Amino acid sequence: MDIRSASADGRVAAGISHGVALLNSNGMDIVYGGDRLTYKIIGDVIDLYIFGGPLPHYVIEQYAKLIGRPATMPYWSFGFYQCQYGYKNVSGVEGVVAGYAKARIPLEGMWTDIDYMDVCKDFTLDSINFPKDWMKKFVDKLSSE
Repeated sequence: MDIRSASADGRVAAGISHGVALLNSNGMDIVYGGDRLTYKIIGDVIDLYIFGGPLPHYVIEQYAKLIGRPATMPYWSFGFYQCQYGYKNVSGVEGVVAGYAKARIPLEGMWTDIDYMDVCKDFTLDSINFPKDWMKKFVDKLSSE
């Protein structure tokens, strides 16, 4: 987006804006030359869109109409999450969660990388260090809080 300063002759008001979007999957260089842009594209189809504005929020509206609006982030994703490789057992993970609670740091999610797995196999639990009954009790406790 380009936002202009007022021209000396008064023909262009301050804040007049326009935007340009170039969609191309090949390599390109965009060179700013002070008063112009040069697009250097090595091939493919050129989809060039020019958004006339004339004000910044109109340029953004026009661009959003082309590409679509972003998805709203789920509320839970704004929380704090803890993950680390190297937890030795369930009590170590419980200790970390308790440490966050003691420090009064909100914790939305906790996961343990591959530590809980039986020999790094998906959908398994290490029966010695992360026994199923202890893990279920711990997860149920976390879910209830």
